[in-house]
Amino acid sequence: MSKALKTILIISIIVFGGSFLFVNSAQAGEIRFRDKNIFVHFNGLPFDLSNFAPGMSDKKNIRIENKENFDIDVFLKTSRNEPFPEEGKADLADVLTLTVGEQSKHISELFNESMELLSVNSGEFQDYQLNISFDEDAGNEYQGKTINFYFIITAGKGNGDIPPVVIPGGGGVRVLLTIQEGSVRIPEIGETSVTITWLTSYSSTSQVIYAAAGETYSFDLTKTNYGYPHAVPVPEDSTKVTFHSVTITGLTPGTTYYYRCVSYGSLVISDEYSFTTKGVAGVVEEKEEEKMEEIEKPLEVLRKTSISKFSLFSILIFFLSL
Repeated sequence: MSKALKTILIISIIVFGGSFLFVNSAQAGEIRFRDKNIFVHFNGLPFDLSNFAPGMSDKKNIRIENKENFDIDVFLKTSRNEPFPEEGKADLADVLTLTVGEQSKHISELFNESMELLSVNSGEFQDYQLNISFDEDAGNEYQGKTINFYFIITAGKGNGDIPPVVIPGGGGVRVLLTIQEGSVRIPEIGETSVTITWLTSYSSTSQVIYAAAGETYSFDLTKTNYGYPHAVPVPEDSTKVTFHSVTITGLTPGTTYYYRCVSYGSLVISDEYSFTTKGVAGVVEEKEEEKMEEIEKPLEVLRKTSISKFSLFSILIFFLSL
């Protein structure tokens, strides 16, 4: 269920040839019954069920306004916008009760049958209070479960039904910042540098913490750089992105490094990975020494030459002055 829940959203779509008119998952809005002057006004939907517990309840209000010249009968049902749980698994829909006026039904019952609400006369409106409660006797098997659903509202009249509308219902998925599984990549690696990329579930900052093999470190959320001796960049790149790319320079050739990707929206830190730079360890230092020797040789010759020329010039001046 968890993978499916990551992709569940109430989307904006109109099904012209069929039966439903959808609205998006905005917290407040108004939707019209197709080409009829009948409107549903809602505020505060969907229900936030992410922290619901047995015995808790919440209520929202909707208004149906009828500007047509005929009366309408109103019906409400629910539809799940996620896969059904596996057979035998606990389903929150079985222990969440929707109450409207004097009527109460479990959400799971309303997947298959409608609840008849008060009718709305021509030129009038009707307010409805939707109350969702978590059954007090629900057991521990529902702990940590989530559910996503929407409401389907039908307005009926004497000469046929009007295509129904769909409005946000309830959601129990809290979108957390995550580093997407398998997204950490190293597209470029050289002797002294590496580029690391990763993807996050929503826009956040970028930083990589790392340590070379042999360096002492311990992952600790309370310490600077979370216990790692190095971090790049410092401070972290505050540009909020979902595709992250950090380049580390000044590395030692032929050396293994251990690293984690760090992003802030809410804090998320990846698992530890490693890479080994190209080349042979110690080559850079030897090359630098050779370069310094090559530079020092001509400088020494120049110094000796300069001293010799100065000495000859001084002797010549001395004899000329006699």
